[in-house]
Amino acid sequence: MSDWYGNEGLEFPPKMGVSKVITIISGKKVKEPGNEFNLKKKGNVDSGFHLQLELNTGKKFIVNTWALFFAFRETAVKKGDTIEINHPEKGKYIVKKVKPEPSEPEGWE
Repeated sequence: MSDWYGNEGLEFPPKMGVSKVITIISGKKVKEPGNEFNLKKKGNVDSGFHLQLELNTGKKFIVNTWALFFAFRETAVKKGDTIEINHPEKGKYIVKKVKPEPSEPEGWE
């Protein structure tokens, strides 16, 4: 069984106790009131939006929790970044940028 759960080209945040590395190709704020993936305000009120990121795997990653949203913002995640998302406990995500592997060994021409 995969550490990530996804369907029909979608990827969702990792389950608790799991981490994963992803590479972001692009992203957008999806405004669609009533969408099941939308971030929820206090009292379970629909915020009217969620973030949808295109990954290098061709899948779409859905940011659908405030904890993950703020972790992305604190890390200043941008298009082209490779990041590791860790979900150590309920309501907490740790996002850090990962240095990509060089395409050629250093010193080679």
